[in-house]
Amino acid sequence: MDCRKVALKIEEYLDGDVDETTRLAIQSHLNSCPVCFGRFEFEESLRQTVRNVVHREPPEKLRARIRSSINGGE
Repeated sequence: MDCRKVALKIEEYLDGDVDETTRLAIQSHLNSCPVCFGRFEFEESLRQTVRNVVHREPPEKLRARIRSSINGGE
């Protein structure tokens, strides 16, 4: 598998949405291509950062303002 094909499939690979043959081909390419492996690491890191941000609780002040707004400003 070449760099272009890996770039096109990296999202699916990270999602686990590739068949076993494709997964092994991408994995083999990543093991031998530092450029693609760097892209892979960046994408993986970006996904982790987004997951961490999305799962954080909003500050209590913001939650109180939202509750107040929902309750008609009480």
